[in-house]
Amino acid sequence: MAKKKDSKSGSMFVFRDGMVADSSYVEWLSDIKQRFRQSQTKASIRVNTEMLEFYWGIGRCSILIE
Repeated sequence: MAKKKDSKSGSMFVFRDGMVADSSYVEWLSDIKQRFRQSQTKASIRVNTEMLEFYWGIGRCSILIE
């Protein structure tokens, strides 16, 4: 990724994969990516918690049946 400063406006542009983006877009995209990763982590934790509770419930039922 290469950065180049526009001499007329003074803003930064990022050249990546043949696409030109200014720094505010790059920051916005970075924020979206971070929020997406955080959501994935939260979802994983919730799923793992539910599965753990499910298995504990199976364990309790098996003890009661014995």
